[in-house]
Order: sequence, then C-alpha cells, then structure tokens
Amino acid sequence: MSDFVVQYIFGGVDNSLKKDIKCFWEDNISAYKLETNEHVVESKRTNSKAKVGPPLRRQPAAIARNRSGEVVGIVVVVLRQLDSELNLGTHAYFQRMYVSKNSRSARLAYRLYQDFLQGFIAAKDSRDHRARYLMAENRNPRLRNSFIRKYFTKLGFRMLGSNDIDSEIWSLQLITSYSL
Repeated sequence: MSDFVVQYIFGGVDNSLKKDIKCFWEDNISAYKLETNEHVVESKRTNSKAKVGPPLRRQPAAIARNRSGEVVGIVVVVLRQLDSELNLGTHAYFQRMYVSKNSRSARLAYRLYQDFLQGFIAAKDSRDHRARYLMAENRNPRLRNSFIRKYFTKLGFRMLGSNDIDSEIWSLQLITSYSL
C-alpha cells in the first residue's frame, strides 16, 4: 500500500474537501510563509514595474493525503492578468506546490506534481480560456540544478529566465478551449 494518495481536484472542491484544505493551511501556513521568505533574496528586490496583476482567482488543483487521510501536500493555481510586454497573452495560471515538512519525499513531490500536471493539461474545458500558459516559479535554490531543469524541459516547460527576486520562471503553453 502506498504511503499517500494523490487526488486531482481542480474545479471540484466540495465542502468536506474545503474543510480538509483549511485544516492543512491552518497547520502549515506559518511554515510555508517562513520557507517562502527564506528563498527570497532581499538584495535582488527592485522597484521595477510589476509584470503580473493581482490574483483574479486562486484554486486548489491537487492534494496528497497520508494513510490517515490528512492532507499533507497541495498544488494551488492562481489566475493572473499579464503585462502585454511579456508576450505571453493576457492571462496565465501560476502554480505553487507545498508539502508539509514531516511528509516530504522526492517520491511524493514527483507523484503530486505529475498527477496535477496530467489533470491540469487535460482540463482545457474547465480552465479560463484566456490563460495560454501555466507558469512555475522555482524559488528554492536547492532545486535550481541540471536535474530539475531537465525534468521541467522534459515536461514541456520553457525557461523564461529569473525574476527580480532571483527565482527561475518556467512556462508551459496550454491548449485552451472557449465555450459559452
């Protein structure tokens, strides 16, 4: 039996799942913020004009549960409006993944991300049609290596470069559909 179960949930969050996700963030939000801030290089901050707008919609897209059924990992996507200077269309989804410290393993992170990506790429009818790209920001300096870069490239991502806080920015073009 596996130590965890991964579930793709984008666009299908019921009240019970909302409660489980809320409990996950209550337990992990402080650690998430602390770890996120650790990876921000303060000296790289600039007062440059923002290239992305504020979040228009934030949605959980995939979760991992341990044997007890507790949520131990989550992938969240955020829809944002883009600056036209980027030449990436008007909108994009930005993805973040977090796994609780006590549950981290390469196997879990790989499986959670693979299941998220497979489901999200296939969900062209439930995604916002204006978003032509999925953006991934790699803030963690330990994950900026040739292995991770080959992994992202193999998945179809293209490295765009670094942002003003020294994170690698990757993009994956999405096939969208427009339905009334």
